[in-house]
Amino acid sequence: LLDLICAELPDGESNESIDPATDEVTYLLDTNLSVHTDLVPRALNSLEIICRSPVLPQQLLRRVSMALISQWRKVSRWEIIWGPANIHQLAKSLAGIASEATYPDSLRIQVAEALAPRANQIRISDFLVNVFSNSKSKRIIDVIVRSAKRIIKDCNNSQYADDEHTDLVHILARYIVLPQLQGSEQEQISMQIANTMSMFQAQTSIRTREFLLKRIDQLSDDMRDRLDWLQA
Repeated sequence: LLDLICAELPDGESNESIDPATDEVTYLLDTNLSVHTDLVPRALNSLEIICRSPVLPQQLLRRVSMALISQWRKVSRWEIIWGPANIHQLAKSLAGIASEATYPDSLRIQVAEALAPRANQIRISDFLVNVFSNSKSKRIIDVIVRSAKRIIKDCNNSQYADDEHTDLVHILARYIVLPQLQGSEQEQISMQIANTMSMFQAQTSIRTREFLLKRIDQLSDDMRDRLDWLQA
């Protein structure tokens, strides 16, 4: 499965044929490329199931994790060209593996660090928060703060489309209730998240309001005051 996922893609060169009667050009794409694209999601799903098994030896879990992290870095840096669906599936599977409660925190940090540069992408950040939620390491806090700041920066620069705002607010809501951000030490980033959320009050869904109101007691008095519009 790893060999399939990490295989070098066909060069994607296409042949063309020209109809002499009409001069119409038909491009014939390399079928190996489409086969690889179709098989990758299945291979990733299979690997995720295997890696989430409690009986998998730690050495093998580490090997698979490091291979997927390496592949993610190549794909996310465009060193290897994958389609958007497969990119998201790789992030989802990698985060799913790293979200297991028994997953080694040393590896979890590496997964979080690898995904964090794309945290401003809503779907990637959604997967990433699952990784954050299950970490007991203090080292994860820096990754959380950097990831949140990427989102806030793009919000301030109006980088998100109008139809993304509802999902965006829900991601910010998931950030603000992370246990690692509770307490006075992380008050500054929590305030920035709360202030950014208030920019999208009209786009905040019932789902997000209910999500936060169920967890409102976890937040400081100041945070609750800043989010009092949730009950409006």
